[in-house]
Amino acid sequence: MKPDPYGMPAILAESCATFQRQYLPTFFISFRRSADIPTAFSALDQIFVTFGLFPVDAALLLQARSLPGNDFEDNAQIACAANAGLDVIISRNQSDFRHSPLLVIEPPQIAEYIARRG
Repeated sequence: MKPDPYGMPAILAESCATFQRQYLPTFFISFRRSADIPTAFSALDQIFVTFGLFPVDAALLLQARSLPGNDFEDNAQIACAANAGLDVIISRNQSDFRHSPLLVIEPPQIAEYIARRG
């Protein structure tokens, strides 16, 4: 496998780029199906302002690869959350994150979690 200019194998460099560009375009497509383009872009803007975005690079993906568990996507989410300094992961399937060092809650528990944090 031919390395890229940064010394990463090409497949890893492409994985980083794919990971970063995969989710927001999917959100946009979903928004666009239910509204016009300006409304879809407005929804993306709200995501940027409300949630913030964190960089995903080769080091973070390698960290995810080293975590226990067999689901790389779940491990990448754990690594991203931990590197961003987050203290909770929200998931409909807590069992996917049983090896996470972070607290994992389900969506119905969000309000209770926020109230406890005060």
